[in-house]
Amino acid sequence: MTATGGRLEGRVCLITGTGGGMGRAAARLFAAEGALVVGCDRRSDDSDETVERVLAAGGRMTSTAVDLTDEDAVAAWVREAVEHHGRVDVLYANAGATRFGPVESITRDDWDFNLRHELDVVLWPVKHAWLSLKASGHGAVVLVGSTAGITGSMTNSRVAPTVTKGGIVAMTKQLAAEGAT
Repeated sequence: MTATGGRLEGRVCLITGTGGGMGRAAARLFAAEGALVVGCDRRSDDSDETVERVLAAGGRMTSTAVDLTDEDAVAAWVREAVEHHGRVDVLYANAGATRFGPVESITRDDWDFNLRHELDVVLWPVKHAWLSLKASGHGAVVLVGSTAGITGSMTNSRVAPTVTKGGIVAMTKQLAAEGAT
């Protein structure tokens, strides 16, 4: 794995959910392509492991514990990244958590949990990184949706997660429209 000369050489990339799964994989890939990765996760021990892997492979990464449902915490994370690195070039909003269940059994708590942990955790990083992304001249936002957000899901009962993934699809389209101006 090389950390220099890649497609993201010199780019400052914010990645949420770097404690495992797709967030960890993205952090490793972005760093291998030359990015300076600024990660976050609720599980700081797991995200620290990702940092160790990236550094051991010759990449550059920092990470901090952030509750992405807390707008003030997200604003502080983004602000700190901009203050330390001068800008943000890429935001990969990967983090999320969901509760599955059929429409007839969804509770208010489950519904609210899904909205907070699938939509808020994407909106707050986008909102607070947006001006820096626009100012970079080549800003990019990557959001994680699902085909369920477009077609629904025939394989399991998941009304709230389907609604939130549909929201991510709509948010992506709106950001493309606003970012094009």
